[in-house]
Amino acid sequence: MDYSTALMKGTHVILRYGATTVEAEIENRLFDYLFVRPLDEGAAALFHQEALAEMEWTAPPLRWVQSVKVQQQTHDPGLMVIQLVGMPRPIERRRARRLPLSWLVTVRWGRWPGHSVQGVTQDVSAAGTRCQFPRALPEGVALSLVLQGPDRPWHCLATVLRQSEVEPGQWVAILLWEDTSETRQFQTWIHQQAE
Repeated sequence: MDYSTALMKGTHVILRYGATTVEAEIENRLFDYLFVRPLDEGAAALFHQEALAEMEWTAPPLRWVQSVKVQQQTHDPGLMVIQLVGMPRPIERRRARRLPLSWLVTVRWGRWPGHSVQGVTQDVSAAGTRCQFPRALPEGVALSLVLQGPDRPWHCLATVLRQSEVEPGQWVAILLWEDTSETRQFQTWIHQQAE
């Protein structure tokens, strides 16, 4: 899932420009452009000239931040035009309880036959999992995971939040779940185990 797809009409966003913070609501979207109305009526005047800012929003389970260009809309002085630049970056929130589960996991990606790597989970939560692999995983793509749980295998989609090489040939990756029906079933199962 591209979390910028959550930036639709009615979404609450926060703009940070230097020491200034402006809360706003999206009124419309055209691909990489958002039209937002600040909750404080005079705030749009802060952007009478184009300025670089950081924009935050929530797409559960995380908050996201993205660099944007902001300018006051000339035809409606209370409206701001935001151009999305760069890629959204997650701000991790550890609300979900992590269960220390050591399961075999196979990760696949790419067109058939694609690539795969096997590893072991270190912990699992309803938000994601931390795993150990013999190599780095590709970032910015959906990964297909098969988790060998105690009762059955779980087939989930995930993306890399971050990863690091802890020693030569040993990588630890934090993966976030993508929204699929099986992933939702797995998240429900995890919630039940954590109770």
